[in-house]
Amino acid sequence: MAFSNFESSEDAATPVSLYLFTTGQGADEYFGYTDHTSRIVFQGRNYEPEPIGRTSIESSAEIDSGELRVDITPNAGVVDFLSLRIPYQQPTLQIRQGHADDPDRQFLVVWMGFVEGVTRPDGASAQITSRLITRALERVGVKRQYQRSCTWTLYGRGCKAARTIQGTPTPSQVGTNAIRLGHAWNGRFPKDKYKGGYISWRSALDAGTHVRTILDVHEGASSDVLLLSGDTHGLGGGTPINIFLGCNHQTDDCRELHNNIVNFGGQPWIPTQNPVGYVNRFY
Repeated sequence: MAFSNFESSEDAATPVSLYLFTTGQGADEYFGYTDHTSRIVFQGRNYEPEPIGRTSIESSAEIDSGELRVDITPNAGVVDFLSLRIPYQQPTLQIRQGHADDPDRQFLVVWMGFVEGVTRPDGASAQITSRLITRALERVGVKRQYQRSCTWTLYGRGCKAARTIQGTPTPSQVGTNAIRLGHAWNGRFPKDKYKGGYISWRSALDAGTHVRTILDVHEGASSDVLLLSGDTHGLGGGTPINIFLGCNHQTDDCRELHNNIVNFGGQPWIPTQNPVGYVNRFY
């Protein structure tokens, strides 16, 4: 029976909603909830029954009108995730609606948005605020200019560099936003080539994969310290990490470190002098 038939039926309809909070890049980095009385499995994900509801979804021509609030029990896993630490990427919320008894499993998307935060106005519930994903259209677009250095984001869609693990060392000490490693952690590449790269690990607290950019490398007499872009949530002293190279966005690193010169996004042959011969004598 089609979705429309269930919607128009007076006795066969069993409307349910599926709430999918995506928190990372891994297949298991999500929280799935449903307002149904039992678990629903859809597209390989589990949606657990939970007292959950939301404000109404309004259609409007105004982009900035897309705000939605989800009410959920304060002890839900997604509430703890959003409250206890800063996610390494912005979580998203997808809401689907359908009918539990529909054999065609037609759960249609009614909302896609970014999760902005969570509050606990009282002890009985938590409120998660989400903004419509089209809010990104309000932002000023990034203009890609002609320049000598590469403008692509490392390992991004334009760069397409291979995410090759250069080592799996174990930190000897873990701080709030820094780790200490032995001298041999960098393998065959100079240590400063890891600036702008990143590390990843599987958290011992939530089993998620966490990623942090390497901001700086401080070399010491007996060990080195890597300064990270965020906290070390779930990273213990005995937890191995994966280390990935950085890039100086010049042709040398693109060619020698990443073997990716075919995707170099800069214009290194821009002439330093005006090709028509005119030279300003004042500068």
